[in-house]
Amino acid sequence: MREEGSGKRWLRLGAVTSSRFPLPLALLAVFGCARAAAPTRAPAVPPFAAEQLAAGVYAVPGDTGRGSEGRPNAGFVVTDSGVLVIDALASPEDGERLLATVARATDRPVRWLLLTHHHPDHHFGAVALTRAGARVIAHPERATLASENGDSAFAAAWTAVVGERAMRGFAFADAPSVPVTADTTLRLGGRELVVLQPGAPHTPGDLLLWLPAERVLFAGDLLVEDAGTIVVDGDSRELLAALDRMEALGARVAVVGHGRIERDPPALIARTRCYVLGMRERMRRAVAAGTSMNRALAGMPPADPSRPVSRASRDRRNAVRIYLEVERELFHGRGDSASVPRAGAAAAAAAAATPPCAP
Repeated sequence: MREEGSGKRWLRLGAVTSSRFPLPLALLAVFGCARAAAPTRAPAVPPFAAEQLAAGVYAVPGDTGRGSEGRPNAGFVVTDSGVLVIDALASPEDGERLLATVARATDRPVRWLLLTHHHPDHHFGAVALTRAGARVIAHPERATLASENGDSAFAAAWTAVVGERAMRGFAFADAPSVPVTADTTLRLGGRELVVLQPGAPHTPGDLLLWLPAERVLFAGDLLVEDAGTIVVDGDSRELLAALDRMEALGARVAVVGHGRIERDPPALIARTRCYVLGMRERMRRAVAAGTSMNRALAGMPPADPSRPVSRASRDRRNAVRIYLEVERELFHGRGDSASVPRAGAAAAAAAAATPPCAP
């Protein structure tokens, strides 16, 4: 159908409207309302604390003061047609607790689960939500370094992290029933929600959720409380572009991937940009001087062997990734400024006019 005066073509699928392109007919079953969803069962586990950010919009805060370590943040949006949950946390047990958290806030069923990316701490709880009736909205690119040895090894390694009890009943449930590979506007139960696909800044499967009326951004791991975003599965140039794009949204609050809920998103975006530009400049100078990667890393604090996402470990892993990026850029003769995406040009110009940010 066409909305009068909008110039935009919308496809109605039951209670959901998408402004992207006509979705495959198979998705009619995903979004259709011919069969009402059953109310979400309240599991016999304790709920997490939830923080209301706007009417019907909640964050489920994880750990704070630990950077990318500890439990990540999640969230949910209550609509007239049901609940959309953002990220499923790290285990089936966490997923059950998320369901209990939603049930404490509303009696509406959980109908959708949006995954911001496919790292295990954000999606290994998905099976609990899908068993409760949720459909998965996610990018179809599931590959990460953590999963390169196959799903069985991936699950076994993560079980060693969170424990067998937390992983009881686990099955992979992150393959999307609603794949999103480009910016997509959804209308769910009277709400407008914009799913943004920012490229591959953190992982190839990154998505953001933007609520324009409430000015709330669910940023996934593109933002973390200490500004040390990991790019090992992504690309630092694409992160710079994504930072510019997030800044342009004008969010009043950002639910970051890890750490405190950010009430001043522009400040955190600026610190993250400074971190990325500083690390790029440090590695660019090393590559330009013919310094080996090992020597370039020698001046950095050592990684923590048992803590792969501590700040020191993140810095070193990011340095390795960015050294290789810059090496390719210089080898192909593009130079550093030419390698920054168009959306990040303003940030690059500002960095050139001021002392480099320290990584």
